[in-house]
Amino acid sequence: MADDQDDSEFRMHLINSDISHLCSDVSRYRIDQELLKNDDDAAVTITAGAGGVDSCDWTMMLYKMYKRWSTSKTMKCKLGKRHTSFASVLVYPLSRHTFSQTGNYTKAIPEGECKSERSQIQNRATCMELLQARLKGLEREKERQQRSDERKRLPDNGWGSQVRSYVLNPYQMVKDARSGHSSTQAEAVLAGDIDDFLISNIEHRII
Repeated sequence: MADDQDDSEFRMHLINSDISHLCSDVSRYRIDQELLKNDDDAAVTITAGAGGVDSCDWTMMLYKMYKRWSTSKTMKCKLGKRHTSFASVLVYPLSRHTFSQTGNYTKAIPEGECKSERSQIQNRATCMELLQARLKGLEREKERQQRSDERKRLPDNGWGSQVRSYVLNPYQMVKDARSGHSSTQAEAVLAGDIDDFLISNIEHRII
């Protein structure tokens, strides 16, 4: 009788272990599928909030957490510098003219004209290169403005506006205020084990 009970407990242990591994595999699969929806690069900005030196130290801890997570996902991660720049870009209609006596030129109204080459095709290509560069500049300016607008909509970087709280002492607790998911393994979370938080946010369509 005792042997049967021990055998049942052992089988139950194996079943629970298999279930745990399957859940882990499913979690990784769900995250991978979510990440595959967009394979573009991303910039992560971590800004120190209220708290002085302690806040700066905490910012570095968060940076290490996200770096370890990205490394575990075989993603390339590098620390950059923050630069703030402004640009003004104007784009005008393109007008093409061909003259038999005065030569060929392509003109961006009222920006100017391009007639540095004797060939109409060469002039047109040169002008289009300039306009494409300016269009790319305009697109970058739009993206910069969008990021600026998004930052303005963010809550204040201080007490009472946090979306995820970390308690390290006297007990350990990490809790996401958006999805309600929590973990008592704060050290593991700071070491990059944040998959469960990502999954909970994916389920709530927060990220």
